[in-house]
Amino acid sequence: MRKLGIFVICMFCISNGLIKAQYIEDATRYMNSNAVVTARSGALGVANYGISDDASAMYYNPAGLMFIAKSEVNLGMAFTNTSVDARLFDSINNFSSNSQYLSNFSIVSPMHFKNKNLFVVGASYFMENDFDISTKFSAFNKNNITMIQEGTNYKDQYLRNLNLADVNFVTKYKDSLQQTGYVRETGGINNLVGAIGFTLSEDILGGISVTGKWGKYNYLRIYNETDVLNKYNTYPNDLESFKETQNITQEFGGFNLGFGVIAKINEYMRVSAKIQTPTWYEFTENFKRDAEAVFDANQNNVKDKDTTSISGGQSTYSLKTPFVYSAGLSGHFLGLTLAAGIEYQDAAQLEYSKADSHVLELNQQFQEQLRGLVKWGVAGEYAIPLTGLIVRASYEKRTSPFKEILDRIYTVSAGLGWVVDKNIRIDANYRISQFSDKYFLYGNVNYYYTYSPSTVSLGLTYRY
Repeated sequence: MRKLGIFVICMFCISNGLIKAQYIEDATRYMNSNAVVTARSGALGVANYGISDDASAMYYNPAGLMFIAKSEVNLGMAFTNTSVDARLFDSINNFSSNSQYLSNFSIVSPMHFKNKNLFVVGASYFMENDFDISTKFSAFNKNNITMIQEGTNYKDQYLRNLNLADVNFVTKYKDSLQQTGYVRETGGINNLVGAIGFTLSEDILGGISVTGKWGKYNYLRIYNETDVLNKYNTYPNDLESFKETQNITQEFGGFNLGFGVIAKINEYMRVSAKIQTPTWYEFTENFKRDAEAVFDANQNNVKDKDTTSISGGQSTYSLKTPFVYSAGLSGHFLGLTLAAGIEYQDAAQLEYSKADSHVLELNQQFQEQLRGLVKWGVAGEYAIPLTGLIVRASYEKRTSPFKEILDRIYTVSAGLGWVVDKNIRIDANYRISQFSDKYFLYGNVNYYYTYSPSTVSLGLTYRY
């Protein structure tokens, strides 16, 4: 009997389609980097692919380590304020949040032979994809299908448990509800990089990097549908509100490899290229969904409240991200450095494996809904004579991985460096970005948001 009970419970979960906890954005999250590896590279953005001559080369192009003549230690902190405009139907709501974190700690050491770098090795920790974001959305749903109605299409048993549908899974709560939601995301991707730069020929440098990744992602969504017009006022099913709470926690680890080359064109120009392999991730995910319904007071002035657990459990699966191809160009003249960089990856090549059928179904959606995305940018850096000050600025843009959204992100950065003496430099950077994206809500309903993070980063570089 115990085995039969477990089987019935599992079939109950599967038949109601509630084990599915992944959506497209759960995969694209792991291919969209917002890393500020060093304060200087943060000011230069994607154009740093054309420069790559400090500790951040371990991320941008490990061949650039060969430009470092002395051992180097770099330490950085970052502070981010995020403003979010979320749109559900025709209503827009704003919310903001703050986070701070250790952005990087890096060590680089050249190996000399006859006063020349034989090769250069480096190790670095940096934070990539700070997931810290909070979102609120609210709209009156006059004509669109409600989540309650959507659930009846799948004969979700919890609707009967909450007295929101009859035995035939028919509900009267089809429209005209106020829909509100709060989403809180936290976590991030930690990176530990080991890299080596070496000489291929007199004017060609090469480099290899190995990156291990680990981290955690936490997702909390509280969603409400409320009868603000008192339209559904027939006792005993005179609904006041319906609430669903969803919690997801992902723990993951992964790795990738990077291979880069830089060609020196005389003493004033550089051309670089890099290929990064897919990142292979392994996930362990815990998830839980609960729901409750509150009905208006009865004749005794007592409100009815029903609660139920919709689903919960743990799953494991693997995710492979696309190859990343990048290139850059820079020129240096009279203290002025101009640079450009470009990066490409095909989001449609995301792929889940070692997963249940609900997750594997997303592989087809990747092909249908995603596309290649391009990130490009330009930057300038100028050392002001006789002052020890360096000014920097950059602009970059990135297209959306979704076919339906054309322009996804732009970033503007400005930075300042101060060479305290010949071995110590302090860097500061301010960058602001803006991009639009979407999140799944239920059925065919998505909410769209404009995400505007502004980041201040500080860094200290010591060469010895």
